[in-house]
Amino acid sequence: MIPMKELEILVGNKQILDSMESLNYEIFNDVIISFLDNLSKRLMNYKEYPDIISFAFWIRKNSISRYKTKYTNRFARGIILHLCPQNVPLNFAYSLVCGLITGNSNIIRIPLTHYKQVDILINELNYALKDYKILKNHLILLRFKSNDEIFKKLSIMCDVRVIWGGDDTINKIREFRLKPSAYDVVFSDKYSICVIDSKKYLNSKQQNNIINSFYNDTYLFNQNACTSPKFIIWLGDNKDNKDAQENFYNKLQTKDYKITQSSIMDKYTKFCKIAALFKTKLLYFSQNLVVVEIYNLKDMYKFTGNSGFFLSANIQNIQEILPLLDSKMQSLLYFGIEDKIKDIMLLRKNGLDRIIPIGKGMEFSFNWDGYDIINMLSRKIDIK
Repeated sequence: MIPMKELEILVGNKQILDSMESLNYEIFNDVIISFLDNLSKRLMNYKEYPDIISFAFWIRKNSISRYKTKYTNRFARGIILHLCPQNVPLNFAYSLVCGLITGNSNIIRIPLTHYKQVDILINELNYALKDYKILKNHLILLRFKSNDEIFKKLSIMCDVRVIWGGDDTINKIREFRLKPSAYDVVFSDKYSICVIDSKKYLNSKQQNNIINSFYNDTYLFNQNACTSPKFIIWLGDNKDNKDAQENFYNKLQTKDYKITQSSIMDKYTKFCKIAALFKTKLLYFSQNLVVVEIYNLKDMYKFTGNSGFFLSANIQNIQEILPLLDSKMQSLLYFGIEDKIKDIMLLRKNGLDRIIPIGKGMEFSFNWDGYDIINMLSRKIDIK
């Protein structure tokens, strides 16, 4: 039995949790696709929340169905336990869709913080389930503080455990054993960078659109998402890099962004720590934006910030980003370097999972962090 006094169940109930069985659908089942499409239509009403709209757009029938033909003879694994990060409001929703679309029953730990977007999605999920009663016994969304007994009980129930979080969190969760046939899928600490061709940016007539897209990739989640760039690399000669940075950062710091006083102090403290250890230059310091220029790219990953804290560097050749392309590198967002992507691929070492234009950073895919999630959460029946 699960210790209930420590749990808050938002979707489902104790009886479902205690007796959950596998849904055991084939992947991309029509019932699941219909359910997600119904949920999408309801969520489209919340125009004031860009992250909700992005999620709603992604789970439309036309969007999800296009993946279906890529997979054959694949079926559910059973019960998926999703342990999602606490600092990205809707990460749990994407993980849930991955579990549903692979035909599994799902237990999802959602953030303890009461984000408005989370509350909206929970309400709409419960409403949508009224028309899809077959799914109600196979879906649990709950909140709980870190609790060894709960982790232990939930872990032994599941067939796959999906862990989103920092390396310390992953190592802690791995202490709790699984069934012999079960396994973990982990999404560990990663960071992302942005590379901009300075001359092409200066010559662009879409500068405001580029700024807005970059803002959506970073500030909407206070830079907490692994897809949000921490580092901005400027490619070009010294003059173009200087002019492009001045234009870009001046426009960026005028964006409307609500920030707490403690976050402002955290950014100042972060700068002081970096300045004490490395040769740096403070380019911008405002409530919304702190930019620290750093001269050795191999040092950049050591200090990452959020809430509008960026490390900036200048390069003249794309090969100079090589020190950043380690196993912790997730996404490279770009503007104006389409002709350099082949060169980047030759540099990639053992890192880099995504190369995407600015503005596409938050777009989720079933291929994530180098995983084919559909394959990871399903099993293939061999037919001869």
